[in-house]
Amino acid sequence: MTETSPREPMFTAPFQALILPLILLALFGVALVLNASQQEMLVVAFGLNPLLVRQGHAELLFSYAFLHGDVIGAGMNAALLLAFSVPLMNAFGRGWRGFISFLLLFELLAVAAALAFCLLYVRDNVTVIGASAAVSGVMGAAVRLPWQPPAQRKEGEVLKILHPQVLVLTALVVVYNVALMFIGDFKGQMAWESHLMAYGIGLVLIEPWLRLFHRQYFTAN
Repeated sequence: MTETSPREPMFTAPFQALILPLILLALFGVALVLNASQQEMLVVAFGLNPLLVRQGHAELLFSYAFLHGDVIGAGMNAALLLAFSVPLMNAFGRGWRGFISFLLLFELLAVAAALAFCLLYVRDNVTVIGASAAVSGVMGAAVRLPWQPPAQRKEGEVLKILHPQVLVLTALVVVYNVALMFIGDFKGQMAWESHLMAYGIGLVLIEPWLRLFHRQYFTAN
């Protein structure tokens, strides 16, 4: 009889990967207990508005991503963030240092998407909320990494942008976001152009991010 060691699951999420999705859901839950007037005040105070950013309210470039207007948006963003955080947390390290790096990357992508939105709608007095653009950036970063646990992946593997796995998800993201142009008026949501901008930044940024802050990824499993 031959003994076989138990195989490590292909998809395992460190508990730190749950923190940010749970924060998004918790903040949405808090907003639900507010009345309509208080919810509107919350959006005005923390939502992204290009005119207010031009007036110096730089904090809005960060805060808008933590608010959501409906349960579908909050739930979908939390679920996608959890799923695509796994390869990133595997690469960054399954500890608090890795979580902090992931949080900083998330916020950087959120700010990049916000700046893109403000440039595109610089004269518009419109307020948007939601983590969808930042999540798109996380997807772009994650798609270039292997999804296997550290013990099963190749050492220092970062997929090329023209790798089939990358091309397939990129095509799906582009088709989905372009389709948003033709499906009604998504008032209060981040523009599809910002989604694509954040996705592209995540796609390009992940390798230099690893080389700058997580060199051990290229030297050890």
